[in-house]
Amino acid sequence: MVRVDLDKGWTRPRIAEEVNGVVATFDATARTWTVDVAATGRRRAEMREARKKRGVPFKKWWTEERKKVEAKENMSSAVTDMWRTSMQLSPGFGAELKAFWKLADDFTF
Repeated sequence: MVRVDLDKGWTRPRIAEEVNGVVATFDATARTWTVDVAATGRRRAEMREARKKRGVPFKKWWTEERKKVEAKENMSSAVTDMWRTSMQLSPGFGAELKAFWKLADDFTF
């Protein structure tokens, strides 16, 4: 699928490799891409290992992020404005947001 996207110009080689882990070469004569399946497998394995090393268990991430959300810490004004207006315009969204972060019922941004 990534090869098709490359052939159609819908994605760039850098994105194919860095995001999708696809190693491909371009044949200028045929104007098509060829995916190196073995190299792609190795690249994706490397990417998985790198993600495992920098990954954080969800519960730990959530706990740390919840403290920041509750304290409104290190949040850009664009984000807090978006959340505040979204909560005002959609009480259902506000309830979901508060439930997800386990915030007080009267919490606002």
